[in-house]
Amino acid sequence: MNHFRTERKAIYDTAKFFTDCGWIFREQPIVDLGVDALVETPIDENGKIKIFALQIKGGESNFQKKRNFLTFYFSERHYHYWNAISENYPLFIVLQDNNTEIIYWQEYNHDFISKTIKNWKLDIPLNNILNENSKYLLVNTLFKFKYKLPKTFYNESIQNKTSKLIIYFTNFNEGKDGVFINLIYKEYIVTQELFYRPKEGEWDEGKSFLSWESQYYYSLIELEKYIFSLFDSTNINKKYFNKLGEEIKSIVGGNIENVQEYIFNYNNKDKGVPRYCFF
Repeated sequence: MNHFRTERKAIYDTAKFFTDCGWIFREQPIVDLGVDALVETPIDENGKIKIFALQIKGGESNFQKKRNFLTFYFSERHYHYWNAISENYPLFIVLQDNNTEIIYWQEYNHDFISKTIKNWKLDIPLNNILNENSKYLLVNTLFKFKYKLPKTFYNESIQNKTSKLIIYFTNFNEGKDGVFINLIYKEYIVTQELFYRPKEGEWDEGKSFLSWESQYYYSLIELEKYIFSLFDSTNINKKYFNKLGEEIKSIVGGNIENVQEYIFNYNNKDKGVPRYCFF
């Protein structure tokens, strides 16, 4: 099946689903960048409707299928356009696997978006299937919708031009919730899980960092300083960068509490202060 037919089939099948739900599916004019459709829910008991946008893609060329999720890649241009759309409407990315005809969906939400070397990616759990059960999940998402500012990421031009190490934190990676530390130096990238899922209100979306009330807030700041102290730009290659990643992994040891302990002991090693474990 050629690309045009797979795209049209995905739009047709998606339109059929929402029409069968009793919702109004309005396909938008065919353009390269714009969203594919707007959908209106019926008027509720309060006399209100919900309107949301859909970006619909058909065919496996649009995503990579992994064990528990699909990864959808998109350009910097689309990233900024869809951010503008989602300021006004909830936006959902819809992908159809043309081999199985299963339709997957995910809210365009910065909790699920992360930066790659060249583009952006959105992870979609394999159980996010467009079917009768998902109708209620969609409604719930619509009523909870609140626009979130994009996280602070570094674009490709900065990555390629800077001679400095960049460190930033995210709270989602490859379909998994939790805090991750990301290191970038030119074309080299290392991502390490910190094995901690922030509680409600403990993550600052605007800063893409734990809120200052978190018990691990200062530990992560000190971890960042420690990594910068280890970094040697005169000796950088892929092997060295991976070794730096392994150093972080050994510090974390599967538990963010280990970071707190390591940093405390490191900062107080020559001060006569008892080790962390004695407190």
